[in-house]
Amino acid sequence: MMHSGKALVSLCLSLCVLLPGLLVASLLDAIDSDQLTPEALLNDAGGSAGTETGGGRPPLRFKSDDTFRILQLTDLHYGESAALDLKSDEVQRAVLAAERPDLVVFSGDMVSGWHCKPSAPLLADCGPGWFAARWRQLIAPVHQAGIPYAITLGNHDAEAELSRRQIVDLDLRTGAPLSLTRQGPQQATGATNYHLDILGPAGARAARGGDGTEDPAARVWLLDSGERTCPPLMFGWGCVAEDTLQWLNATTQRLPPAPGLAFVHIPLPQFRNAWHDGPTVGSKLEDIACSVRDTGLLQLARQAGIGAIYSGHDHENDFVGSVKGVRLAYGRKSGWGSYGPPQGWLRGARVIELRLGQDMADSETWIRQEDGSQAAQRPSTQPKDLRQLICHCDDLAEAQQQHEWQSQQKNSQAADIVEL
Repeated sequence: MMHSGKALVSLCLSLCVLLPGLLVASLLDAIDSDQLTPEALLNDAGGSAGTETGGGRPPLRFKSDDTFRILQLTDLHYGESAALDLKSDEVQRAVLAAERPDLVVFSGDMVSGWHCKPSAPLLADCGPGWFAARWRQLIAPVHQAGIPYAITLGNHDAEAELSRRQIVDLDLRTGAPLSLTRQGPQQATGATNYHLDILGPAGARAARGGDGTEDPAARVWLLDSGERTCPPLMFGWGCVAEDTLQWLNATTQRLPPAPGLAFVHIPLPQFRNAWHDGPTVGSKLEDIACSVRDTGLLQLARQAGIGAIYSGHDHENDFVGSVKGVRLAYGRKSGWGSYGPPQGWLRGARVIELRLGQDMADSETWIRQEDGSQAAQRPSTQPKDLRQLICHCDDLAEAQQQHEWQSQQKNSQAADIVEL
């Protein structure tokens, strides 16, 4: 999320959150011919990484002590200045060294794409190759640490010269063998819709499917919440679209069951309920900039075996709460680009320690800070008497301009596919 002066921001009508969900046409993200082959354009792996990690890497597994540690890096915002990017490198190295996680999840806004928006570039070096250079720098720390990682995109990543699917393709080409990122299915809006399965400890007796493969002990979902607007509403922040939820529901029905957690950049509208209606730990120091309407993800979560949803986007919130038995939690602002975190906070990462057989809503979680310390997230003591009724929204005129730009990109990319 980009800070833009809350006093000048238009508020969304609370009614918009209550509008019934309408099916959203799948976003057609095409790839320039010099970035991806025509064969790859036709590939649709169904958005699943299963237990195959690719590149000859062994599958993700719980350790012998029945734990699996995930580190969430969010809102790094590379690309605003070389000096800030170097500081963000150091944040990553510090938290990776302190935690040595089994998996790193980059949960969106890794790059401040708006600084090199083709229609209004702000930097002298904008143009072809700008985003790729930023990307190689931001994934270097995890490669140096030798830790597998996966991404879900935020609202700012695809505002430069690459589309969402082009960014995924870039990561597939530059991230091997550590990147577990996958292109999501074409029928689901966005690009980063897929899952990763985690197997039980090596040597432990595990259930096996009819084909003899080992059933997963846990599942990580990466879901794409888009950028601005959630059709039919042409303002506000993006959402996990209904067609993505249809894919999620169909996918869970064909997979062996496994307890799951999800990473979604833009928080769900129910994050407001998590803060106001129940006990929380951590802090809320800015309005919740949630999706402009509820598309049904929370309602589907438990049915899909998802017990926790982790988000970013809001740089000055890091609280953890629960709604209807599903944990809703923010990460900690990780990078030096853009605004935040608030005075008195250090940049860092959320750590989630899964335990074999434990409900994902009960997983132990904490904040690892850039100085190597662990932040003590205590029960929230802030006043909660002033309820936030509506999602903190982007300016209507800017959102409409962004929607028109996205439509132009979509039409241009569709023409490129026809030519291929």
